[in-house]
Amino acid sequence: MDDSPEVIRQQMEETRASLSEKLETLEQQVVETVHEAKAAVTDTVTTVKDAVHETVASVKESFDIEHHMQQHPWAILGGSIALGYLAGRLFEHLGAPSVSANGVNGMDANRRSPMYESEPAKPSASHESDGGHSLFGSFEPEMARLKGLAVGAAMGVVRDIISGSVPEPLKLQVSEVMNGFTSKLGGEPIRGELLKTA
Repeated sequence: MDDSPEVIRQQMEETRASLSEKLETLEQQVVETVHEAKAAVTDTVTTVKDAVHETVASVKESFDIEHHMQQHPWAILGGSIALGYLAGRLFEHLGAPSVSANGVNGMDANRRSPMYESEPAKPSASHESDGGHSLFGSFEPEMARLKGLAVGAAMGVVRDIISGSVPEPLKLQVSEVMNGFTSKLGGEPIRGELLKTA
């Protein structure tokens, strides 16, 4: 084998050229792999963003009460009535003041609710007889006011839903009828549209 400096130099040049070619190929492969990985990550991020946006939109639509009221007004009305009934039963069970045919705690239904009375409501006989030990005995006026407010607000929402689905000439009459229902249920009719303020 010829070990002359020319042959060695030529072999070194060939080796250097081969190494350079291999390094360029390796660099190209690394760059392509990085670009592919970047594209995959970008696609994944886009997919996740789209999924999150769809989920947020779905959750927003699920809790969009006004949309549900426009789509299912009678179901909302029935649900409101059922919820009011259950709340009334719960208050009765817990010993809170009850709404009877004569109004709140026997008050005449044609009078204003105790929410706006100047005199505090007097405890009922049942609270006096047990020595005032009832949980709600000392809070009876506030509970009556809260109940009147809750009934007024719930019936106000129902009134607004129904009024929104009837022709314009009937809206005033429907509102008056619903306010009458509210008074007879022991609540104070709330004037104005509750749905727009909500």
